[in-house]
Amino acid sequence: MEREISQVKRDLIARLRREVGRQFELADCEVKSNWLHNTSACGKDGAFRNALPPAGIEDIASAYFRTGAERKAVILASVIDKRSLYDETTSFLTHRKAYE
Repeated sequence: MEREISQVKRDLIARLRREVGRQFELADCEVKSNWLHNTSACGKDGAFRNALPPAGIEDIASAYFRTGAERKAVILASVIDKRSLYDETTSFLTHRKAYE
């Protein structure tokens, strides 16, 4: 699944380089679900998302749904409301809580 999603991202990276002269590395192309529909949620980390044309956003969202639908898998998710954490909570503790 990771390989297929990464290939879609690489294709979009090449397209952005050709069409708008922007250079991204694969590590710059993290996608968060709320970024797909809410550009104001991207902030400084959303440069890749903000550079994508609407068709590119559709391509990446479709890739996630397609690769998930093609496999027998259990998707497990957890949500941590960071506003409810103590200031001294580290990312390690946050991840541990999510796994709990």
